[in-house]
Amino acid sequence: MNKIIEEKFNIVGVVVNTRIDQQKDILLKLNVMPGVDICATESGKLVITIDELECDQPLVDTITEINNIPGVLATSIAYHHFEDDLALQEKQL
Repeated sequence: MNKIIEEKFNIVGVVVNTRIDQQKDILLKLNVMPGVDICATESGKLVITIDELECDQPLVDTITEINNIPGVLATSIAYHHFEDDLALQEKQL
C-alpha cells in the first residue's frame, strides 16, 4: 500500500505597522520566529514573509503572535499564495 504524504506551500506577505520607538525590539523578536523573514524596513513599517512550512504553527497563529508583540499597531496581509501537492504535480506535467 502506497502512503501519499501531501505537502502544502503556503506563504503570505505581511505589512507590519509599528511604533517607531519600539521597532528595533520588534525586529529582534521577528528575527527569531520560525518561518518569518524580514524583507524591508522603514520608519514604522516592516514588510515580512511567513512560510508555513518553516513555522511550528499555522499561519493565523503566527500572525496573531506578531499582533501581540508590544509596539505592533497592525498587520495587513498584502499577498497570499497557496498550493497543495496536487497543484505542484500538475505544473510539472
